[in-house]
Amino acid sequence: MSIFKSIFRRNQFNTDVAILSLGTILGQGINLAASPIITRIYTPGDLGLLALFMGVISVGGVIATGRYEQAILLPKKEEIAHLLLKIALILTVVVAFFSLPIFFGVSKFFYDLPPKGMFYLYSISLLFIGIYQSYTHWFNRIRKYALLAFNKVLLGISSNLIMIGLGVLSFGSLGLIFGFLFGQLIATIHLFIRKKKNEQIHFGQKRMKVVARRYLDFPKFKIPAKLMNDISFQAPIFLLTSFFDLSVVGFFALSHRVVRLPLSIIGGSIGAVFFQKASEDFAQLGNCKEIFDQTAKKLLLIAFPIFLLIIVLAPTIFAFVFGNEWREAGVYVQLLAAMSFFQFINAPLSRLFIIAEKQRSDLIWQMIFFSSSIISLSVGYFLFNDARLTLLLYSVSQALVFIGSFFATRKFAQGNLASLN
Repeated sequence: MSIFKSIFRRNQFNTDVAILSLGTILGQGINLAASPIITRIYTPGDLGLLALFMGVISVGGVIATGRYEQAILLPKKEEIAHLLLKIALILTVVVAFFSLPIFFGVSKFFYDLPPKGMFYLYSISLLFIGIYQSYTHWFNRIRKYALLAFNKVLLGISSNLIMIGLGVLSFGSLGLIFGFLFGQLIATIHLFIRKKKNEQIHFGQKRMKVVARRYLDFPKFKIPAKLMNDISFQAPIFLLTSFFDLSVVGFFALSHRVVRLPLSIIGGSIGAVFFQKASEDFAQLGNCKEIFDQTAKKLLLIAFPIFLLIIVLAPTIFAFVFGNEWREAGVYVQLLAAMSFFQFINAPLSRLFIIAEKQRSDLIWQMIFFSSSIISLSVGYFLFNDARLTLLLYSVSQALVFIGSFFATRKFAQGNLASLN
């Protein structure tokens, strides 16, 4: 009987993963499919403004919930999970409210955040994203994967339809911002409505304080780590906005989005299989060198023809698919090819940091990624004052870091073999 239960659990897990993955792929696929229409309605500067807006919200969203939503899946008792949801929601409202004077101050005295005079849109988006993240983790806890998958599709359809509709009505860059915001709102309302009456949050201020202290490590440690990761990821958007005009940011955003999406899906699938097998080998044999080398070769064989095609044809493909105005985005893809190539190979294998329990090394590499991206972009601008050369320097520096990370993880894969040599 225990064997049948084990098989059922394994099959159920695979089904859950498949449902959620399908929702993610469809949602992202809708974004990709809508891109040729959006790029013919909006300018590169418009898309650059959206990329900046989303970058700020991505970083702000790390703080909004205090990362308490990450803890919702952990407690055995439903009451504690409810209280964690409540804490995350209350913090979201508080952070969104107090972000208003911060965004106003930044716009007034430091950098006039686009769209001009509408700094409050950032706070509204923070509110939406905090609530959305909190409810997403709640439904993850109660295993409503089909609901979450549908919600991702709903988000993709609603946001893109609104963007296209407002673009046709000549809203300009505001059409993209409002499309993003209303997409968030619709997806959040959908999750809010689906919250059953018998799952309402139990109130209790004293109990809530106890739970907040019990899971204090989440805001204490997860916020700094996630902030560093997100700022590193958004650094090109922020710095390119400061150094050049928004059209450069728009070209970069489209090139990054188009190349990253299909590769992340392929790499994510390979990474999931590698993670399972490497964990098993490391636990049983004390190393996972064989599966590491096999996976690295497989990734290399997949990546080489794809990136060879990108290097040769990217500008032509981008001009044909997205319109001639976006040919420059294809040039950016060529410039970023070295970074993307080694990132594709390194990303699935970087799970060795978790398998080998090398969290300290992982943090060090995250710091190297962060500093190298800031330094290379800054040096490129001040040395050349040219967007293409700046991105080329950024690509080369990041490629070198990915190569270094690859050899570090390969050493970890050797496990007990390394000590014998």
